[in-house]
Amino acid sequence: MKRITLITLVTGSWWLTPATVHADDDRPEMPIEIEADQLEQDAERTIRASGAIRLQWRGSVLTGEQLHFNPGQSQGKLEPANIDLAGPGGHASAASVTVVDPTTLQLDQASFTNCDCEDPPWHLKAQQMRVDYKTNQITADHASLELLGVPVAYTPWWRHPIARIRQSGFLIPSFRSSRSNGLELDIPYYWNIAPDRDATLTLHPTTQRGLLGKVQYRYLDQDYRGELNLHAIQDTQDQELRGLLRFDHRQRLDEWRLNAHLERTRTRNFITDFDQELVERSALHLESYVTLNRLWSQADRYTGLEGGSRWFQDLRRQDENHTAQQLPYLTLLDSRPLTADGRLRLENGLRFDHFFQLSGDHTQRFDVAPTLRYQHPLHIGSIEGAAGVRGTFYRVSGLPEFVTDTIENDSVRHREASWASLRLNSTLRRHYPEAALSHTLEPTVQYVINNVTDQSQLPNYDSWNYLNPAQPRPREFNITNLYAINQFPGIDRISGGQWISYGLTSRLFGQQEGSGSLRELATFAIGQRWAPSGDRDYQGGYALSDLVAGMDLFPHENWAILSAIRYDPHASMVRATDIEMQTTLPQQGKLAIGYHRHQLPYDEAIEDASIKSNVRLLSSWRWLQQLDYSLEQRELKSWRSGLQYEHECWSFLLNAGRHVSTDPLQNRGNFIGFLVSFQGLGGYGIK
Repeated sequence: MKRITLITLVTGSWWLTPATVHADDDRPEMPIEIEADQLEQDAERTIRASGAIRLQWRGSVLTGEQLHFNPGQSQGKLEPANIDLAGPGGHASAASVTVVDPTTLQLDQASFTNCDCEDPPWHLKAQQMRVDYKTNQITADHASLELLGVPVAYTPWWRHPIARIRQSGFLIPSFRSSRSNGLELDIPYYWNIAPDRDATLTLHPTTQRGLLGKVQYRYLDQDYRGELNLHAIQDTQDQELRGLLRFDHRQRLDEWRLNAHLERTRTRNFITDFDQELVERSALHLESYVTLNRLWSQADRYTGLEGGSRWFQDLRRQDENHTAQQLPYLTLLDSRPLTADGRLRLENGLRFDHFFQLSGDHTQRFDVAPTLRYQHPLHIGSIEGAAGVRGTFYRVSGLPEFVTDTIENDSVRHREASWASLRLNSTLRRHYPEAALSHTLEPTVQYVINNVTDQSQLPNYDSWNYLNPAQPRPREFNITNLYAINQFPGIDRISGGQWISYGLTSRLFGQQEGSGSLRELATFAIGQRWAPSGDRDYQGGYALSDLVAGMDLFPHENWAILSAIRYDPHASMVRATDIEMQTTLPQQGKLAIGYHRHQLPYDEAIEDASIKSNVRLLSSWRWLQQLDYSLEQRELKSWRSGLQYEHECWSFLLNAGRHVSTDPLQNRGNFIGFLVSFQGLGGYGIK
């Protein structure tokens, strides 16, 4: 049968033509193209068509069997109808579609899906749906969601965007159950405030602790961006207002950079009692700061300036009266060459800090540290030398914490230090062409000497020990800081004396599969430190320190075995062991298995095993696992397991687990929950 094509404008003029007309969707005179087996017009200029009708209207394609359309009134009806909505709008079917006006369609006994596959697994059904191109929305009342033909959910009101532009609306909720909070439900609402601003408002009712509210506000500009997150609840179990606030802001001010970060909680165990991803659950303190910095650079020299303040909240304390705060601080760094070849450089560092506690103590610290550095290449390596002095001055008012009791109030203290280091690096390389391998031996020897005046009368803000505040906390000795100049972190404590650090690194390279380049197959590093008599405070009074080593193996591009060990030769025991095996398989996922053991004083040890996985089981199933097991206590510390089904149109996640809590006797943090996601669903809620 011959096909007939009619193109008509909604203004009423029409003509027969085999051509195709394109027009802008924003124009009120939107052309309509109609194809049908039979097509006619009566005296009232009403178009009647039947048999395999195809109608193009505002970018959407409608097909059906019977059509009545009045171009002058911009009204008509197609039945039955299938609709392929414009762009990524989705697909709908209905017993009949009524053209209400030039921008609105009404669907009766309608079904909608956003899946493009041949047999869509889910549909949203309602007695009536409305497609409004003016507001870019499809809406329905009393809709039900069917999965594989089975009704699984109901919503009194639903809406979905036609085009992919941000729109306000309810997002898909999630459900979980935990021992401490009972049944929990996330009901998020997305608010499209402006093109450069949006917010997500979430109601999170719980059956045991009351109603938790969450707010996320985001903003973006050419020169700045930021995000505010607030969680708050009037806890009916603890009878108090609890909450967590996090704020981030980044801004460019001409050549300057402004960074602001705020973390604050009303109760110390909020981050473990409630499901949140703003702060690490293992955090011992929260840090807030505001910094302003600028970098001047040209050729091979640079100067950097930074100022700001830092505020800390110790989660192990009941208040912040004795927590050291930093307001303000100012640092200046400068590096420039002294010779034309750039081998000799001068680095200058200036720093001012003002520390205070709410209890009333104040300390001003001024530090200056010029350093000379020299580097000279050798035939098989390089030699590096450095020397510097450091002067640090303190003005103490009151008795700050982590200070010896004999310090005088309202006094000025100072410390001078000088240091020098000489380091020799060598690289010996050998190639094995027949095996396409390359092997290196990289020995390193470093000599360090530090002279420092008495530090016992100085405050200690950045090197103090959590376990024993009266003693400074040295760096954890491992292969990564074997060649550190200072055995303490920060600048309030400097490790005096002299020592020699020596080590050997060996690497094995093989040919990259499918290319002529080399890739690393294995790396082994081992080292130790020696100190003469009188300079052995940092290694238990022995001349030789613990032996530290690390070995990383890469047997395949997708496999890695990472390990580190610290061995005490004097006690003939391993002080620390960390081993992790990682694998990343294309299309299969990731898996990491770890073992960690750390020997503590008094013959105590922490021994854990960990598993992290995100593995595809079948073509559409994925297993998610995170587990930390205490070997010495023979119990799970924390775990999270999830089974996820993935389809191109929808996904389902069932997860359960237990988080480490601040008070494990009261709250073990057990939870179970699930989340169903359907591609393209805008959201739903109570109208």
